[in-house]
Amino acid sequence: MQYLKGHLNHDPVWHKGLKKRKKGMEQYDNKNKGVLFKEQGEKAEDWHDDYKGTIDVEGVEYWIGAAIRKSKAGVPYMKLNVRLKESKAAEIQESLNKKAVPVDDFKDDDIPF
Repeated sequence: MQYLKGHLNHDPVWHKGLKKRKKGMEQYDNKNKGVLFKEQGEKAEDWHDDYKGTIDVEGVEYWIGAAIRKSKAGVPYMKLNVRLKESKAAEIQESLNKKAVPVDDFKDDDIPF
């Protein structure tokens, strides 16, 4: 318990080590690496991914998903799908940039409100 109290009470030795770890983490190269996490809870549809994560390919970020499947012969395999990480953000930005219908276009509607 004394060890835990010392660390919770801002033990200077503990902070010194933490700063070193953080500094080392900033310099970590994620190029050409990725990670998959198992989806938590039940899948809404059978075809949804069992694992999701991100991957970096030559400096470009992608979303990656994996679904566990079985071949016709009963051999298990993983079906992968990859999409550009920026694609969803680009779709949202594009929809925001679309010109909205002016309110004046609805002046002559028969709807009373």
